[in-house]
Amino acid sequence: MFDKLKKHEGLMQEMFQRTGVDISNDGEAGAMSANEYRTSLIRCSQCDCTDECRKFLDATEGKRVAAPSYCRNR
Repeated sequence: MFDKLKKHEGLMQEMFQRTGVDISNDGEAGAMSANEYRTSLIRCSQCDCTDECRKFLDATEGKRVAAPSYCRNR
């Protein structure tokens, strides 16, 4: 279970970087709260598109893009 969460957390963090989501949680307006982060991780961990996600992230490295339609955190 923890390996799955770790895998999805890595994908999710990369997706947040590509889409410009602020996960710094440093108290600034617009930053993601711990509760929002946890909820996002649960949604991501329930997704069956990890292979597609990995391919998308690899293909968009260094770019700012919108999340793909299958992303549960879109």
